[in-house]
Amino acid sequence: MFIDVHAHLYHESYKDIQKVIEFSSEYNVKKIICCGSDLKNSKECIEIADKFDNVYACVGVHPDDVEGFGEDELLKLEKLAKNKKVVAIGEIGLDYYTSKVAKEKQKQAFIKQLMLANKLNLPIVIHCREATGDMMELLKEYIVFCKCGVVMHCFNKNSTVAKFFLDLGCYLSVGGCLTFPHTEKLKESIRLAPLDRLLLETDCPYMTPVPFRGQTNEPKNVVIVAEEIAKIKGVSVEEVKTQTTKNAERIFKF
Repeated sequence: MFIDVHAHLYHESYKDIQKVIEFSSEYNVKKIICCGSDLKNSKECIEIADKFDNVYACVGVHPDDVEGFGEDELLKLEKLAKNKKVVAIGEIGLDYYTSKVAKEKQKQAFIKQLMLANKLNLPIVIHCREATGDMMELLKEYIVFCKCGVVMHCFNKNSTVAKFFLDLGCYLSVGGCLTFPHTEKLKESIRLAPLDRLLLETDCPYMTPVPFRGQTNEPKNVVIVAEEIAKIKGVSVEEVKTQTTKNAERIFKF
């Protein structure tokens, strides 16, 4: 069994979510985590998870959407996070590439959501784009509040950054970008990382792997990511499948 730990099934690209889930099951992708990026689609993640036994939810507010994030929003998020199908707080973090929100506001919203995860005994799923230095500093300071684990979503950094996060106890969640051209630094990170600290994701409908670039990504494509990891690490796809599934079940507790 494969597990896609990061999918956006509520996205308008999917006209028939049930078919997407059933098609993924044919590829042995038996569990999917639907990840939110604001309060509205976090609620939609829960609705999808409640409808399908093999789908779980992750709720959080992405750095693109934290301009008005305050106590009211935090309380709403906490209410959502108490649903029995919610397995993590995320995706949360820092984005200095697309987000128009001031860096300090992003940091404050991230810390508040990190603290909420600590309060609710949930792991966190981190989005970090063009903000690696600040994220490293924040995690180093607040790692004591991450007792249930940290997942670095869509990890695509070099081995020095990988070692830093691995030394903190984080998991590296790897997606389709591993199949893109000119990713030798990421491949070095995969060689460095123990297999028991890697997770598979699609970030669908985004980040479609080669050879399906240009098409809408789907959870079934975590199999391609697993194949690429197996090739890089010189192990079997079966070993990657077995260990990454154990890893996901360990951190998300489903």
